[in-house]
Amino acid sequence: MTFLEKITPQPQMHSDILNAIFNQNNTISISGLSDIHKAHFVHYFTQYQKRPALFIVPNEKIAQTLFKDLSDMGSKAAIYHSRDFNFYDVESKSLELEHQRLSVLHKISSNECDIIIASISSIIQPTMPRESFLANLFQLAENKIIHIDHILDKITKCGYERFEQVNGPGQYSIRGGIFDIFIANSSLPVRIELFGDVIDSISFFDIATQRRTKSVEAVTIAPSREIIIEKQSAIVKKLQALIKSLSKTSHNAKTLDILTKELETLKNTGNIGSIDKFLNLIYEQPGTLFDYLPNNATIFLSEQAQIYEQVKKFEAQWQEDLTFYLEQGILFKELGSFFLDKTAILKQLSKRTTVYLDQFLTQDYFSKITQKFSINARQIPPWNGNISQLSEDLFTIYKDQTVVILAGNKDTSKRIAYDLNQLSHNILFEENLFNITPGKKYITPGNLSEGFEYPDVKFSLITCNLHDKIAKSPLRQKNKKKNIYSIADLNAGDYVVHNLHGIGIFGGIHKINIQGVQKDYLKISYAKGDTLYVPVTQLDLVDKYIGPSAETHVKLNKLGASDWQKSKARVKKATQYMAKELIKLYSERMKSQGHAFSADSELQRDFEAQFEFDETPDQLRCIDEIKADMQRIAPMDRLLCGDVGFGKTEVALRAAFKCVCDSKQCAILVPTTILAWQHFQTILKRFESFPIRIELLSRFRTAKQQDAILKRLKRGEIDIIVGTHRLVQNDVNFHDLGLVIIDEEQRFGVKQKERFKKIAKNVDILTLSATPIPRTLNMAMAGIRDMSSLEEAPQNRVPVQTYVLEHDQTIINEAIRRELRRGGQIYYMHNSIGTISQKAASLQLQIPEATVGYAHGKMSEQELSNVWQKVIDHEIDILVCTTIIETGIDIANVNTLIIENADHLGLSQLHQIRGR
Repeated sequence: MTFLEKITPQPQMHSDILNAIFNQNNTISISGLSDIHKAHFVHYFTQYQKRPALFIVPNEKIAQTLFKDLSDMGSKAAIYHSRDFNFYDVESKSLELEHQRLSVLHKISSNECDIIIASISSIIQPTMPRESFLANLFQLAENKIIHIDHILDKITKCGYERFEQVNGPGQYSIRGGIFDIFIANSSLPVRIELFGDVIDSISFFDIATQRRTKSVEAVTIAPSREIIIEKQSAIVKKLQALIKSLSKTSHNAKTLDILTKELETLKNTGNIGSIDKFLNLIYEQPGTLFDYLPNNATIFLSEQAQIYEQVKKFEAQWQEDLTFYLEQGILFKELGSFFLDKTAILKQLSKRTTVYLDQFLTQDYFSKITQKFSINARQIPPWNGNISQLSEDLFTIYKDQTVVILAGNKDTSKRIAYDLNQLSHNILFEENLFNITPGKKYITPGNLSEGFEYPDVKFSLITCNLHDKIAKSPLRQKNKKKNIYSIADLNAGDYVVHNLHGIGIFGGIHKINIQGVQKDYLKISYAKGDTLYVPVTQLDLVDKYIGPSAETHVKLNKLGASDWQKSKARVKKATQYMAKELIKLYSERMKSQGHAFSADSELQRDFEAQFEFDETPDQLRCIDEIKADMQRIAPMDRLLCGDVGFGKTEVALRAAFKCVCDSKQCAILVPTTILAWQHFQTILKRFESFPIRIELLSRFRTAKQQDAILKRLKRGEIDIIVGTHRLVQNDVNFHDLGLVIIDEEQRFGVKQKERFKKIAKNVDILTLSATPIPRTLNMAMAGIRDMSSLEEAPQNRVPVQTYVLEHDQTIINEAIRRELRRGGQIYYMHNSIGTISQKAASLQLQIPEATVGYAHGKMSEQELSNVWQKVIDHEIDILVCTTIIETGIDIANVNTLIIENADHLGLSQLHQIRGR
């Protein structure tokens, strides 16, 4: 129990509140609480009384904040997300949110969490009935006899799909006696090795390396979908009866046509593409989150007036949507309701003790209040980092109080404690604070979204808004990906290369009995009928052949001959020649004397402490690697490789700040004017507390402005310059360039990048990319260039939901209207400049309530600037655009992206665009 559980809100009412909550079916109102107080109250209640809680909040943004605060306080909390129901037949769709929801349901069933945080939109959505969920849970344990066909049939019914190799949740693969499955409620896939029909071993493994990480004795497999068809024949009969019934009435003809096609799909494949709409057909009584709660669970509602408004708003929207679905024949009334209404919610709340937590008293509650309480509590805004201000507050506002200061990480806490004690305070630093003495003042590592005060017990908690620099979850460290290395699964007939014997043809996996022991072997056929059997334990010696696919171009090797060794020698010699040329090129930079940057200063630490998010362990490692390079005399040439949204920009900005601290200039080269402008705005905001001069050089600047910028740059009056290809032109001169950052380096040609290296032979260079070109990646992997990799997503990042389907304007219009209703904006990618204006006009006619604009790369800087400013100011709801949004464009309010003719784009482009 930490000190947070020992802080009681208003002691004279403490016992009365607890007694009221313990009275079953009581309905209590507690006012005077901000969000941080609510988090502390619920945390205190669940930890002190050992009773689980459901915490219902108005929206998912509040849920995310509360989840972080509760986790930082020490609660075992989980978020139950809402998801979109899809009533159309789609080729494929993302299932991350369903997997997260199922994971939470499993945690509740297994008593693995104290607090479930859920927005009201997720509460009103139905899910798999609890009985069905528990019936489809099953355990596999070591030394247990299983029938693999029975297991495969069971997991297929649970929604798992078979793949050649497991790459994500909800997938499984089987190769000989190796059975891999990525369970929906797990963070790592599981490898089950069979010896005949007996489970020989069970272990988690890493997707990237395919290596086992941790062995376990047993594992529980949970359903992978919220709606599963357990008995196909029963659903077929129900659907046939429904079609027969509907055909006798005056139903929409479209309805019968759609249902008939879906019935045929179900008969042929065993599944339905639009399974969500058959929820009430598959389950006679769908379940809700309430059904999974333990009997002793307490329900807390935050700002019930806002929750009530959200329910009313959703009901009105659903009636509008339902009318549209009925007209289109997509839904029909016989399928029942898909959401809980106010009456159903009230019925659920009446079954348990319900506590309404509000900042101010309200008269509009779901149910009748039996007791009302008010807690004297105040919210304290996060401290902004000003030591003098904090010192003054401690001498005045908090003079007679017990104070705990949360100051991010251990080093920051020690430094702030030292600074305060130098100003005549008596601050006690405690790395692990469990006990507090009244009247004392403490500083300890940690972070919350806000501080709080309880005047009646004279206690205040101040949070510095300096996020913990150490990974909070040991699981995240443990599950961190290793270097990229994996052998793709093989198919019979594939050309393969054995490290010792050369090119052959893979002939499948065969069981061979040797001295009474049956094992799996890979069969590889070579020239002149030679055959080699390789034990699966030596799979690391075999890889797929990469080269021309036509058989006439592939020469098989012969076992025992010397041709393979000669081929390897020739390739090695050619590689050595190429390597020498590249090394010669890059050694010139290494030999040159660069600038060895100073070690981190207090200013650097203050800059990094103002970062508003938690760094991932990968970010911290990459930052350390880049700083170490910058502090060497040899010029840095490092590639920072990381997925879209993994935090490359923040890593680069810390390097830029380090450069400027040594009175050197930093140039940031980006591929597009829009991205340059956005980076410029981001840097201005990030550096606003520091006296650093920042400028933008692109076609967003007039010729006169560009000329003035270039003169200031040459005189050293600009510290950081952000620019497009304009930065590599001959008239650009620097006063004292120290660092070049090239963002989205795959968008630049060799000539453009080498131009900077000629300008700055002794300057540090950092290139950023989510999808580096093969030449750059190969050089980095070979060690010619240094590489840092960001392989871990930021914590609690909401998954991107992706749907792949044929062009259907009705579905597109619905997706747009759904986003507009929740106040968001939309990107509509139409990658054809010639017809983009017509597409925008067409969308304006179909969605008259929205404001539609368009943007492409051939627009003038003034036009493009005006359009983008309108998008940022929310004057444009739908932006029809080309791939101009591919590189780094980030507008938080744009939550829906529609890509027309996605099959015309490359995988790298789609990966980048999806990350937007």
